[in-house]
Amino acid sequence: MSHGKRFGAPAALAAIVFSVFLFSCSDDMEGVFYSLEIEEKAADNSLPNALAVSGDIIKVTAGGGITEDRYYIGAGSVFYRAASGGAWARIPPPFRGGMVAGIARAGSDIFVAVSDGSRHGLFKLDAAGTAYVPGSLYSDKQIQRLMSVNDTLFAAVGSQQGLNRDLLYWDGAALVSTGLSGHTVEAGAWDGTAYWFVGKNVFRYTGGPGNGSSTPYSHSELSGKTGFSDIFADAGTVYICTSGGDILKTPDSGVNWTSHYYSRNFTSIAKVTSGGESIIILGEDGDGVFELTDRTGNDVAAGIQQPGGNFRKLPDLYRSTVLRLLGDGTQLLAGTSSVGAWRGDYTIPDYPVWSQE
Repeated sequence: MSHGKRFGAPAALAAIVFSVFLFSCSDDMEGVFYSLEIEEKAADNSLPNALAVSGDIIKVTAGGGITEDRYYIGAGSVFYRAASGGAWARIPPPFRGGMVAGIARAGSDIFVAVSDGSRHGLFKLDAAGTAYVPGSLYSDKQIQRLMSVNDTLFAAVGSQQGLNRDLLYWDGAALVSTGLSGHTVEAGAWDGTAYWFVGKNVFRYTGGPGNGSSTPYSHSELSGKTGFSDIFADAGTVYICTSGGDILKTPDSGVNWTSHYYSRNFTSIAKVTSGGESIIILGEDGDGVFELTDRTGNDVAAGIQQPGGNFRKLPDLYRSTVLRLLGDGTQLLAGTSSVGAWRGDYTIPDYPVWSQE
């Protein structure tokens, strides 16, 4: 059941990627993202402002050959910069016309899913995190989403039309099935007890990563809800949002739930912390981001609001579709469908400072 006023963000993302793949098949054109990536940068040496975030936004801590904490974004290509600031660097796709569909770090490895619509691949970045290791690790199906859940890599694979769907996990040598097949998977989380995955339905299972089941999780509070777009686990509490406007919360691994409906199309969910406050942020289809107003108990029924600070002075942001969120302490990174990536600095919780990356 969907109450939203716009089509859901998973559909928006699929449309973006699909259109890119159509263009990328041309001999004289490497795709829409290529033309955007060579766009002249803004004066602050930021990312091209018209990029669409086609993969994820992740933070990678220093270790091994990576000498600094970094942010990585999948936006046609992979882009990265130091978490402390500075310019973004670009890692070109490993094959002509390839577009990044996902990026995740599991263990000590950064994995990237790439496709041009007909060729598909799963690649690793090298120890320094600045180039691809030659050779694809998987190419059977198109990877729709990569996720690091409980430090294990999961890949939702299958066609954009929903055919041959499967949820795979990396067993250290290859991607193998979890047992959760035949369903769309948009996101996953680990609450310390169970693995959770969401898409059209919600799935929950315990044990190892290969113990999944294609039987949806059932609970009365979830009855009648669908289009689960993102999931976030915070110290054992699980939050889920839907494209139909629902926000759901369970503090005890699914025993008890609370939920509330808002007339919004939620796409993504994350958290920032500042000044002793915990602020749950939700990406939205067409209106940028919203915050839960309760910053102590994060009551999902207490209300939502758009951020303060300079948010309402940035129409490219507050009118955007935010597809991906990453919360990192007082910093929030938001990846959009058409106007690049944005950063909200929540050092002062009520007056975040927003800027385009």
